Amino acid sequence: MSVVHDRLQKASRTTGQWYLRLPDRSVYGPVDQPTLCEWATQNRIAPGNEISRDRSTWMPAERMPELKMEWLARLPNGESYGPFNLRATPYLHDNGTLLPDTQLTHSLTGKSLRVGDIMKEAQP
Repeated sequence: MSVVHDRLQKASRTTGQWYLRLPDRSVYGPVDQPTLCEWATQNRIAPGNEISRDRSTWMPAERMPELKMEWLARLPNGESYGPFNLRATPYLHDNGTLLPDTQLTHSLTGKSLRVGDIMKEAQP
């Protein structure tokens, strides 16, 4: 094998490979941790999704601290949505899940934000 191939394999083992399972049981991956984190910011990982390294043992995605799925939303109907990554807010707003007046709360600190304020900051 080439030196480059050996380095790529070693890097893959170091960063680890992950699988994502959706509630409908479809599985995506393997992907590295940075890709998984990017998916969380794009709202491609949602509450109820699970992750695994070996496709046998699954855990809720929000239990992986690197995904930063720490925010909860109180929906107009009184239900909660989350946890999700705060950077996913524009996607959740654009698809109608979160309205501008929706209050978001950080599950660890209790800090509160309004979706409309986040959307103003996200505009160029």
